[in-house]
Amino acid sequence: MSTDPNLPLVIEAKDCKYTLIPKTTTHEEVLQIWRDVSGFITRRLLKKKAVNITGLGIFTVLKRKLDIGNNGKLCVQRPIFVLSEKFAQTHGVTYTKYQLLGEVPVTQLNFAAIATDLGIERSVVEVCVKEMIGVFARAVNTHRFGEMAFNDIGRLVVKDNKAKMKFSKDFLRLMDNSNVINLIPIPLGRPRTSDSFISQNSVLSTPNSNKSSNLVLPKIERTEVWERPPSVVSNHGASLVLSPIEPLCENIAEVTEANVMILNL
Repeated sequence: MSTDPNLPLVIEAKDCKYTLIPKTTTHEEVLQIWRDVSGFITRRLLKKKAVNITGLGIFTVLKRKLDIGNNGKLCVQRPIFVLSEKFAQTHGVTYTKYQLLGEVPVTQLNFAAIATDLGIERSVVEVCVKEMIGVFARAVNTHRFGEMAFNDIGRLVVKDNKAKMKFSKDFLRLMDNSNVINLIPIPLGRPRTSDSFISQNSVLSTPNSNKSSNLVLPKIERTEVWERPPSVVSNHGASLVLSPIEPLCENIAEVTEANVMILNL
């Protein structure tokens, strides 16, 4: 059985002299709380919702649509982590900044929901989460290095005063909702974006777009349109009368004087 990568953080958080974690809470229980935190984040991201972890940062989804010509659109969608500005300034850490358009709703980490799922008190969940973040911050501040794992999501690494969230490929596939993901990076018009992943199902074009560059429009069925028969307007006293024109006879010889209109100039 592999060791949980967060175990060193949990041991330091639990055994610290000034810790607020209850003495009755075991190391495994703290690890389980953090696993449920990761599960909560995963469920929200799959629903295209962001999660704010106070004192640490925000997990959200970045969406971009690129024009690839021939009326084709390429939808770029990937999870990102935005480090807390206060955390970065306090510990002198730099990170990649993104322009978020507010199209993804942000929710707070729900301590009550996690506590209900685990059958423990809400206050215990909140204390454990805050102590884990505090231990991570002290490691960054003291050793200039820190690593925090989010189960099934990835790892937040701070090294050489630079913070980076490394998402696992399995999680990216899960976010993409596809069994196959194209790992070939494409340029997004900005430097340092080689960690972008594009889904094969993200091309907004026709079903045969991978075989031909021709755009096939849907077939429009022709419907019958009623046409009013031709008519003439005649003046009968003070009123105008609209009379239909009778069809011409097939035999011109059968045309009578009643069908011929003589125009007197």
